[in-house]
Amino acid sequence: MKRKLNPPDATTRNVKASNRRDAKLAERVSRLERALTAYLPNWRKMAGAGAILVLLLTSGASVACVHPPPTYSTQGTRAFNADQLIQQLTALSQTAVNLNAQQGALHLGDADVRFVRDFALSAGAALNDYGSTPSGTTAAVKAALMTLQRQLSSESKLNPSFLTALNVVVAAVNALP
Repeated sequence: MKRKLNPPDATTRNVKASNRRDAKLAERVSRLERALTAYLPNWRKMAGAGAILVLLLTSGASVACVHPPPTYSTQGTRAFNADQLIQQLTALSQTAVNLNAQQGALHLGDADVRFVRDFALSAGAALNDYGSTPSGTTAAVKAALMTLQRQLSSESKLNPSFLTALNVVVAAVNALP
């Protein structure tokens, strides 16, 4: 007697679940497109904007909208928030690297990418300390963020794709207690 590897009902369930996931992703993309068009009227014409959009979608919208489960202890909540912010820092670093590879108006200079990388490394270490010890504070992360904002070139401050990613990190850092 042969066994079927995929019974028809399991395959149908998998297809339906996949279609639901695709529909939710399409809805999130269209909502983000509407939000981006308010800030960037010609964002579709910009080189690499699609890659930035995908990066922002996969990294999450913001730390502020992701709440830890209510069953977490105070230390567990701190670790959760630190982990979420580390993911945002990684997304900011990846955005900077991707924009460095771009040509034209979206290009981000090598010095700015180094500043972002250094910020992500120092803030990541401080966030690990914040999440793993009760005495950890966010003062080092906030100081590193202020240093980064001072060091960035004026061209990077005019780059809308980079500013979007940076503002997500700024909001997340400011949301930490």
